[in-house]
Amino acid sequence: MFRRLLTILFALLFCYTLSAQNADVDPDAVHGISPTNDAIWDVLLNFDVQTLTGAAGNAGAEWNGTYFYSTRWASNLIHEYSADGTTVLREFSVSGVSGLRDLAWDGTYMYGGAAANTIYQMDFATGTLIGTIPTTEAVRHIAYDSDNDAFWVGNWTTDIVLIDRSGTELARISSATHGLSSMYGSCYDNVSPGGPYLWVFHQGVGGADIDQLQLPSGTPTGVTHDVIPDIAPGCSGASIAGGLFAMTDFASGFFTIGGLLQGGTGCFDRIFVYEIEPVSAGPEFTDDFESYTVGVPLCTQTTEWETWSGTPGGSEDPLVTDTYAYSGTQSVVCISGNDFVRKHGDQTSGKWFISFLYYIPTGQSGYFNTMSEFGATNNWNMEVNFDDGGGGRLDTAGSLTGNIVNFTYTHDTWNQAVVVLDLDATPPLTEFWTGTSPANFTQIATWDWTQNGTKPTQLAVTDFYGAET
Repeated sequence: MFRRLLTILFALLFCYTLSAQNADVDPDAVHGISPTNDAIWDVLLNFDVQTLTGAAGNAGAEWNGTYFYSTRWASNLIHEYSADGTTVLREFSVSGVSGLRDLAWDGTYMYGGAAANTIYQMDFATGTLIGTIPTTEAVRHIAYDSDNDAFWVGNWTTDIVLIDRSGTELARISSATHGLSSMYGSCYDNVSPGGPYLWVFHQGVGGADIDQLQLPSGTPTGVTHDVIPDIAPGCSGASIAGGLFAMTDFASGFFTIGGLLQGGTGCFDRIFVYEIEPVSAGPEFTDDFESYTVGVPLCTQTTEWETWSGTPGGSEDPLVTDTYAYSGTQSVVCISGNDFVRKHGDQTSGKWFISFLYYIPTGQSGYFNTMSEFGATNNWNMEVNFDDGGGGRLDTAGSLTGNIVNFTYTHDTWNQAVVVLDLDATPPLTEFWTGTSPANFTQIATWDWTQNGTKPTQLAVTDFYGAET
């Protein structure tokens, strides 16, 4: 089922705020056992390209919205496959290009490298080379960054660099930071909460692991997955990582990651697709507060936010500030007595995602609640208090008196809070998560939004209040 997302991404400041035969294997790779996070890794497609093409040595892979493609690491041959992975539609080559490893797609052209300091820009429809881009690192893995219109590239164990279309290096992630070895495929993700991310498919550790890196820092988030048990069980030590790619148009309503698992003795090359995150056409609402005037009450500058009483400019209205910022230069400071809301349109179906960033200095506190009714009748369905000292209290009933779940948060740093509400579930299911990064994100609780049918199956508002300290 298509799951709609409501994303509130803003900086709320409370103050008084992841040698094998016929495979391209890294000779320096060290294989071992990889930790696994199985929550997101549902296999949507898994097919044998070696049998379909009649040869081994398949390495790179990509999706262009209609077809899958694979390349050979020691050949100029490229293959095009049907979207269901059952048929080879074409075998072709691009003049002047051979030995492609990983591929990337920008919506018009394909890009790839052959483990040298060149990105090839190719038209797979006509089989022609459009041009080349010089790089400061050899290109074995490549990912197209749509936000910067540039390419993240690297080789086995090198730094990972961001290269624009002129060949200029825009950013560099040191090998010491990313900590990955034997890298082969990569893909860009600006869809998953907390992103953007770079996902890297590498031959280190288990031989075929996908790891998530936070951008722009390149720090591993701790999200990692061993592909072999899902895609080629029994092939540990024989199958290794190949190319990697990301998609939002393969499975309706989902962000997916695909790749090519290179086979070894007794194991075949395979293209696979994993479900990663539910997505929608875009967030229903976002706000980073960059468009507002510093020092002026928020609700006097926009109708997207309202004070509790509906009167902007008074003591309930928080100020826009430039004292703290997660990104850009601005946020909203919510002091004692400030009380403002975001209305969600009284939603009665769908799966909704509400996220915000909060920074609470030592000695300060605050809270937020999410409600099923607001206005003539008010009905609290949850409340979260961020208390002075780094302790937190989640009230899963919103009654302010019971059903308390304790947790901790970190003072003097940016934390993220996430509420996930599935109004279509039986009963309607709520989740609350918090943490400073995906690596230490924790689910605090999950519960029945309606409290056994005593509250409406509806999402009305989220309310923010600066508590007294």
